[in-house]
Amino acid sequence: MNAARYARISVTERCNLRCIYCVGTDGRAACDDCRDLPFEWFERFVRVAAGCGIEKFRLTGGEPLLHPRLADMVRLLAKDLRVARLGLTTNGILLERAAENLYDAGLESVNVSLPSLDSDMFASITGAAGLEAVLRGIDKALDSGYEPVKVNVVVMRGVNDAEVAHLAALAAERPVEVRFIEYMPFAENASERAAAHPEKPVRSRFFVSMDEVAGRIAPTADLAPTAIGPPLSAARVFTVAGWAGRVGFIAPISRPFCAGCSRVRLTARGRLRACLIEGGEIDVSRELANGLTPDALSGIFQDLMAMKPAPHRGRFAGAMSCIGG
Repeated sequence: MNAARYARISVTERCNLRCIYCVGTDGRAACDDCRDLPFEWFERFVRVAAGCGIEKFRLTGGEPLLHPRLADMVRLLAKDLRVARLGLTTNGILLERAAENLYDAGLESVNVSLPSLDSDMFASITGAAGLEAVLRGIDKALDSGYEPVKVNVVVMRGVNDAEVAHLAALAAERPVEVRFIEYMPFAENASERAAAHPEKPVRSRFFVSMDEVAGRIAPTADLAPTAIGPPLSAARVFTVAGWAGRVGFIAPISRPFCAGCSRVRLTARGRLRACLIEGGEIDVSRELANGLTPDALSGIFQDLMAMKPAPHRGRFAGAMSCIGG
């Protein structure tokens, strides 16, 4: 059994977009009453977790840039606790104005979601205009000094899969890592199938394997695998001769990486989740409100790691908009 080494913290369930791969085509998978993680809960958790073997923290949402105390959260982790690795995942809409302040607070790396480079398709997928704002946010992050800057692309058949070579080429001129991610049908499961078939694996018409994505990119870019991936990463990463950046592939469906998973997820409601796909949760809200000891959290981490499937069965328990990315 692996030890918990990586904590992803959903600081808010609120979001300023309605991406179809998160909330579904009808939006019914969104949380009914979106919440922010109280700063006091956050502080209590990270102070104890940093001493319980967690080496890497990532702040997620919802959209974490909507949390009013996000800079304080970053500062606590980076300046006070001096954690080894700290990142943020964002949809990028507000990144241009926040990038410098968060970098000064100690944020090291940023992952930006970008489903399309076509403005109409971007709006269709996300429910809002904003492509240019996201691109400006990526450039601002690069100018501010973030290392690395990663661009996350959830690939959906019949939606944005025809753009993969174009999206990969962002790494030709920019020193970014463009990472393609297999579509996970949380929204379909939550809004269409969970009640009728809670234990049945979901097969989605949107699914495109990462092998197929790589095959679509290969004619325009000679992908050379890197010798070794970064610690705790789920991505297979490739370089292209002459390109400023890199290309990565994350395949949770076709190539599950459960055996090496050391992640736990804290939701904005104070639940620790063992597996993004299968679930398995422990409610720690009372401990976060009233006190959390290292011994208690170490035991909870052990229980969570024991809940992890090996491998997952593709049942997609819960809604991504409430779990956090």
